Amino acid sequence: MAGQIKEKIDRKKPQNKNKVMFKLIKRLFLLGLVLLAAAGIWGYQNGMTKDNYQEFISNTIAEYQQDQTPQPSPEVDRKPKPKKEKAQSQKTIQEATAETEEYRLSPLPKNPFHTIDQHARNVPASATTDVETLAAFLQQKASTDIEKARALYVWVTDNIRYDDDAYNSKNYPRYTTDYVLHNRKAICEGYSNLFLDLGRAMDLEVEKVVGYSKGYGYREGERFTESTHAWNAVEINGAWTVFDATWGAGFGENINGKLRSTKKFDPYWFNQDPYEAIFSHFPEDPAFKFVQTPVSLRQYEKMPNIKEAYFKLGFKGRETFSRVLSDSYAEFPATYDIDTPIELLAAPQLKNLKADEVYAFEFYIPRAYQVAIIDAKNSWTYFKRKKGKFSLNFTPKEIGDLMMVVQTEENSKSFKTFLEYQVKEVRPNS
Repeated sequence: MAGQIKEKIDRKKPQNKNKVMFKLIKRLFLLGLVLLAAAGIWGYQNGMTKDNYQEFISNTIAEYQQDQTPQPSPEVDRKPKPKKEKAQSQKTIQEATAETEEYRLSPLPKNPFHTIDQHARNVPASATTDVETLAAFLQQKASTDIEKARALYVWVTDNIRYDDDAYNSKNYPRYTTDYVLHNRKAICEGYSNLFLDLGRAMDLEVEKVVGYSKGYGYREGERFTESTHAWNAVEINGAWTVFDATWGAGFGENINGKLRSTKKFDPYWFNQDPYEAIFSHFPEDPAFKFVQTPVSLRQYEKMPNIKEAYFKLGFKGRETFSRVLSDSYAEFPATYDIDTPIELLAAPQLKNLKADEVYAFEFYIPRAYQVAIIDAKNSWTYFKRKKGKFSLNFTPKEIGDLMMVVQTEENSKSFKTFLEYQVKEVRPNS
C-alpha cells in the first residue's frame, strides 16, 4: 500500500501537492504546540523553573540534531584513515553488548604467578639491606625454581631503573651488586650482576651472559666489533632459558640525540625460549647459545632483526630459526605491540602472500570486539567471532599492503594494526 499511495500523490497536480503539504505542516505545528504545553504542565508540577524549561528545550533540540549527524568512523593507528570503513561506533558496540552475545568480551588469561608477583612487589625496605636478606624474603612464597626466578625477575625489573645519565655521558661507575642494590640504577652490566647474585643466593642455577644485542641504537646490517649487552640464563627443570631484566624493565628512545628510558614491566624477557632470544641476543661464549645448530657472529649479523612482538603473537622461535637457516632471504611479516593478549592460532609465517590464493587466519583475542583485514585499496573484511576467537579464510586480490587490525576495549573507538603482510602478483612460469 505504501508504494500505491506514493504513486497517487506523484500524479497529482502541483497545486494539490502544495495544499497537502500545507495541511501536513499545519497539523505538525499544532501537534508541536500541544506537546510543548504538555511539557510545560509536567515541568510546573515537578518544580521546573522558566530557566530550567528553556534549558530542557535547548537540550532536546541539540540531542535531536546530534542523533541526525553521522558519527565519525574509527581510525587505524599508524596509517591514514581508510576511505571506506564499515566499523561500528562505540555506541553501537555498547548496545550490541547489552542486547546480544556477539560483542561480549571473554575473560583475560589468568596470571599463574599472581601471588608471586604481589609478594615481590611488596618487599619492605627492611628486607632490601643486602642480597641475602632480600633473597630470603623473595623466595618466601616460592616452592619451585620457576617461582623463585619469577620473584627475582619482578623485583629487579620493578625496582632498578636504567642509568640514562651514565649512558649519555659515557661516565660509568662500577656496577657492583651492592652499588645497584643501594642506588637502584644500572645499565645492563649492573642488572645482570644483581640478578646473578640474588639468583645464587636463592639456590638457582644461574649464569651471567655477555654478548651482542640488536637493541637500542642498533642499525640493520651493523657489524659488531665488541660486546654490547649482558643478560642472564637460568636452568629450569633441566633446560636453560634466557632472562633479560634490563629489557624487562622498560624501553629506551632517542630524544634529541640522548637516551630517554621509560619504565614499563615486560614479562616477555622472563624465562625466554633461546630460539626466540637468538634473534636479538648473541652470546660471546657459544655454550650460552642453547640452540642446537651452531651460528656464527657473522650469520647473526645477517639474520633478520625479528622483533619480540612477532613471537608475542605466537609465531614459534624454533620454526622461525630453522626457516632463516634454510633460506637466508626469508622475510617475515611486520608485527606491532598493542597491549592486549593475542594468541595466534593460524596465520602465514612469511611476509609475502600470493594474490588469489586462500589463507587461513585465526586469533584468540579475549578483550577484542572486532578484527579486520584491510587491503591495499582500503577495503575491509571482518573476521567471524566466537567467544574471543576470530577466524577468517581470506583470498587477497589487491597487490600491496595487507593489514590485520583489531578493536579492543582499551581502544574501542579505533583500530590498531598488529600484523602486516605484502601481497605479491603471481607470475606464470616462463
